Amino acid sequence: MALIVNNPVRDLWTMVLLAYGLCQEGARCHLLPLATRSRELWALAPDAVLLPTFQDLFIPWIEPLHRAGTAIVLHDGEGSPATGIDKYAASCIADPVLRSRVDLVTVWGSEMAAHVEREQVYPNARLEETGAPRYDFYAPQWQQAIELGTQSLDRFPKPLVMINTHYPRGNPGPGFQSFQRIHEMLMERGYSAQGADAYIAESKEAVLKIAELANQLARRFPQATFIFRPHPYEELAAYDELLEELPNLHLVREGAIYGWMVRASAVIHTGCLTGVEAAFRGLPSLMPRWFAGGLGNDESKDMAEGFDSPEELASALGRVLEGGYQRPPEVERVLADYIPRRFHSTDGRAWERNTRAIMELIASRPARPDQQWCRDFLYGLEGANQARGLSRLVARAKRKWQMPPQWSYRQREIVLDPMPARKVYGLEEAREAAAAIHASHSAQHPEARPLSLRPCSYVQGDYVCPYWGWGLSVEALPAAEREGAELSGQGGC
Repeated sequence: MALIVNNPVRDLWTMVLLAYGLCQEGARCHLLPLATRSRELWALAPDAVLLPTFQDLFIPWIEPLHRAGTAIVLHDGEGSPATGIDKYAASCIADPVLRSRVDLVTVWGSEMAAHVEREQVYPNARLEETGAPRYDFYAPQWQQAIELGTQSLDRFPKPLVMINTHYPRGNPGPGFQSFQRIHEMLMERGYSAQGADAYIAESKEAVLKIAELANQLARRFPQATFIFRPHPYEELAAYDELLEELPNLHLVREGAIYGWMVRASAVIHTGCLTGVEAAFRGLPSLMPRWFAGGLGNDESKDMAEGFDSPEELASALGRVLEGGYQRPPEVERVLADYIPRRFHSTDGRAWERNTRAIMELIASRPARPDQQWCRDFLYGLEGANQARGLSRLVARAKRKWQMPPQWSYRQREIVLDPMPARKVYGLEEAREAAAAIHASHSAQHPEARPLSLRPCSYVQGDYVCPYWGWGLSVEALPAAEREGAELSGQGGC
């Protein structure tokens, strides 16, 4: 199985959890950064690829994966299913032929399941309503795992208040290129030119206002620690200039959000999905509605208590810190409807439902992928972008002598595609998550097997040609090796 890791800060724990479930069933999994594009897939020739979205950036992958005989599984690791059907549909590949290539869709909740089935969005796919594994960690049975895997966050004293931002259109980080490109992206999503200008302007104002609010609250409540956590696609340097140097105010974007949530006393936001996650945890969710009114999603706002001035919000935060705050009853009513409709449930078992659906799909498929075709495609000898002329001769020579396809004769070295720093994750990060997940799960399920993690390039027999890349190979240890095994010692790395 190839599990695509899109945004490591948000997705690494989720994908390790899915790998954990699949490996218990005998699968070998590979965690592959999205930024490698598809080169890694053809070296590994997996039985299935788990895509985090079905957006246009995957268009070049779909037809070759289908031709190779690899199962295409869509599990929607991003937040689009939680923001409504219209937004979700607008973000997906429109080509009906490519939609027909999807083999399995695991949807978050009943509303999305009904839409996909009614509209035949993926006409040949098995459809399973499973919930989203990224939210499993908010269930009580996973709190131990989160605490174990994020112990470095204990250096920030409690009470801890989270301030989350989601303004990449007003504070673009790597990947957004320019405000002109953001304007074009908004218009591609249906905004008018005037509407796109207004959205960018409101986002820019929100960047200033949320920083101003953080400074005010940190000065007013010196006994609390304020963690200012920008969206992964925002530029950190902008907030460095806007936030005051206060001993209890920290600009931090490290670690999975779950670690912060189990330690937080309250979350302040203007309509991001972190607000929904706060509601899952039962945390006070406080929203400054005197700015950023047109940003964010309505459901997150419905699950927050809104305030019309900094003074009102500060007063509520004071009650939280004193232990006298009660969440409004209307938030509980919203959750009772919202969870089954958009998330199926928050029972912490979406990973098990996903695992079962994926393994049933693989069991139903008659043959393994065509490894020779994958190998030829990797070297540029198959598919729509076949090498021609001298380039084809060079490609055939590399294949014959089993040279890495990234080998440059001119530079006499392997030339890997550049990897953006925000897309990179380390072996120890993944091992830490796997160890914490196993420790928590095996307390109730002693038969569960720990995982061995290692760079894919060190694994023999799981690739069809020399492999040079960024992926991590994950498999469950055999029962005979379980006793006393340490994850950090496995794999010979």
